[in-house]
Amino acid sequence: MMTDYMTEGRFLDLIEAYGADPARWPEAERKAATAFVEAHADFAEPLLAEAQALDDRLGPAEIEPSDLLQARLLAALPAESGAGAGVGVKREEKGPLVRGVFSGWRAPVAAAAALVIGVAIGFGSGMVTPVETLDDYDAFAFSSLEDDWIDWLEAEA
Repeated sequence: MMTDYMTEGRFLDLIEAYGADPARWPEAERKAATAFVEAHADFAEPLLAEAQALDDRLGPAEIEPSDLLQARLLAALPAESGAGAGVGVKREEKGPLVRGVFSGWRAPVAAAAALVIGVAIGFGSGMVTPVETLDDYDAFAFSSLEDDWIDWLEAEA
């Protein structure tokens, strides 16, 4: 998108984002921004000087990583690094998480075991109901439903 017109607000946004060097400004707006600087020098020059001072403080900061950081980064690299590393590796060979937990038969067996335990607990909880006979069990199990259904049916009528 080529812009031939530059506003003060857009120029301010431009130098805040990209700095004072016109080479870093977006190519589509560079021509309009340069024309704006020439036409409004009293407004643009102080802003450019302030942005240049910030660029000078931030620009030459060349910080070398410490020896400890370099050692940690090198230790974290895989043994086989390069353009072809990891290409053609089978899923089972990728790592302990893939190989150990999510492969083969373990995940389906764990899901089946959880299902069996849940069903056993569900059915087993009915066995601890304090009743003397099987008839008392039926009466106790469905007594709360009977009241709810009666209230519901009476409301419909």
